[in-house]
Amino acid sequence: QGNIPGTWWQLRRVHWAREARAAGVGKPQRGMALPAHPPAQPNKETDKACEIRVVDDKKRFQTLKDTRTIMYRIYVKRLLDICGSLLCIVLLSLPLLIIAIITQINSDGSALFLQRRCGLHKKPFFIWKFRTLPKDAPDDLPTNELTNLQQTRWQRWLRRSSTDELLQIFNILKGDMSFVGPRPVIFEEHDLIDERDKYGANDILPGLTGWAQINGRDELEFKEKARLDGEYARGMSFWFDLKCLLLTFLSVMRQEGIRKID
Repeated sequence: QGNIPGTWWQLRRVHWAREARAAGVGKPQRGMALPAHPPAQPNKETDKACEIRVVDDKKRFQTLKDTRTIMYRIYVKRLLDICGSLLCIVLLSLPLLIIAIITQINSDGSALFLQRRCGLHKKPFFIWKFRTLPKDAPDDLPTNELTNLQQTRWQRWLRRSSTDELLQIFNILKGDMSFVGPRPVIFEEHDLIDERDKYGANDILPGLTGWAQINGRDELEFKEKARLDGEYARGMSFWFDLKCLLLTFLSVMRQEGIRKID
């Protein structure tokens, strides 16, 4: 056993000597660091194989990303809409009932308002809202063209706070709408509908809120609205929807982009 340390040292010196000869230098002294191995020569075949692997990895990542996006748009988004709308109905049933009663008292017509709107693939559906306009107000004009209408104080508050839109959770549950998407418009807004066709914005479900809503709402021209709706249609994802919902909350609190009806 006493010879083991010496034997180990001898083997280590032999190893150093071999390394030194391979590196082209003399016999190293004890405690001297061995020189590094010479850099490997470039290998075109190896480099090409690495490049192919990087490209394949990028394609694989893009394919995975596309698959997740498709799964979200077709299945997950609808599932979240159903669960979210059911939760909202349960939590807001009593407040909605109280709002309906107050609206009925402060309106000259029914508290509820149904209007024909442009839906997925430009198919018509009826949207639910609380009444914020007089009974005799035209229902075939966009909001920015309505003038000389007498609104009650309560109706103005409903519109400023966007509370009149809450009934659309039933449209979401039914499948006519989603929480996030281009806002459904009346069919008389031909310019906006045609402009949306250029961006594919008519091929997704309309929403309770949308990218255009939080970037100007009533203050935007129809071309800018359509462009923003198309931007959402191309980039639709869970994180984009979450961003829209959070920014909508802030926009509603600040009452931004809402046009007052004279």
